[in-house]
Amino acid sequence: MQRSTPADPWTPPHEDDRVRDVVHLHDNDASVTVVVVLFRTDRRDFRRVLDRLSEQTASDFDVVLVDNGTSWDVVEAVESHPFVTTYVELTENHGITAARNIGAAATDSEILVFLDDDALPARDFVAQHARIHRDHDVVAVRGRVVPRADTIYNRLQTWYDLGDDPLPYYINIEGNASFDAEAFLAVAGFNEALTGRAGHEGIELSYRLESVVEGDEALRYHPGPVVYHDYATSLRGYVRKVVYARKTKRLLERIYPDVFEYAAQYSEVQQTSSGLSHTDRLKEVAINTLVELWSLVDRAAGSSPR
Repeated sequence: MQRSTPADPWTPPHEDDRVRDVVHLHDNDASVTVVVVLFRTDRRDFRRVLDRLSEQTASDFDVVLVDNGTSWDVVEAVESHPFVTTYVELTENHGITAARNIGAAATDSEILVFLDDDALPARDFVAQHARIHRDHDVVAVRGRVVPRADTIYNRLQTWYDLGDDPLPYYINIEGNASFDAEAFLAVAGFNEALTGRAGHEGIELSYRLESVVEGDEALRYHPGPVVYHDYATSLRGYVRKVVYARKTKRLLERIYPDVFEYAAQYSEVQQTSSGLSHTDRLKEVAINTLVELWSLVDRAAGSSPR
């Protein structure tokens, strides 16, 4: 099936109707830009992310912050951080895919790195992404995720950590992913038809990227870039997230019937965190039962979790 490209999202932010304001805080001609999309993260939690970014071993990078629905003064919190060069305030929450694309359109850097606003990057996070792009012929890299809390909901994410060896892999960790900016632009970035919190948007983007790049290892998993991040810390949060991802999966299967067949070619990778205890397996059965029930209710109602 022809892999179509989404509508071109590359309107300059200051001309985009979805953007309320663009504030240039500092000048920086860095070759690497970290795009962070802010949702409802409170000021204290986000300061931890800023602290981690200020402690990076790399210096040739900048940060574009896209405010996608916060209720506090973001500029006041970041104006003293010289690595934060641009603040983009959206008119409302336009969803994760649109916000990331708007952030990418706000920079001319060669490498785009995406970081979630509740993920704490390791000190060499930026340096690792930059090094992999510099030393290898890659267009996209996904890193390793280490959960911040030891919960059953985090232990179920066997795809967070794919081991100690680099290998060809699609992008399924969007909040710890980097892209060659030219290739990202060539396929118009993330698909904005995947609205809200999205889900599987990295798989869909990988599917389109592989139609315009050469080489079996252009998309890579690498254990070097590490972020500390929780998938969920509560039953409600976990179920809502999984149900929403299932909704997105059904949408993607209508657009690209073979997209998950594409992803399945990587399914033989040994996932290092798959060794759950017997108790965890029992909890998994109970949790999956709740997911199925909520999915049935959601589909019957024709709505999505908020």
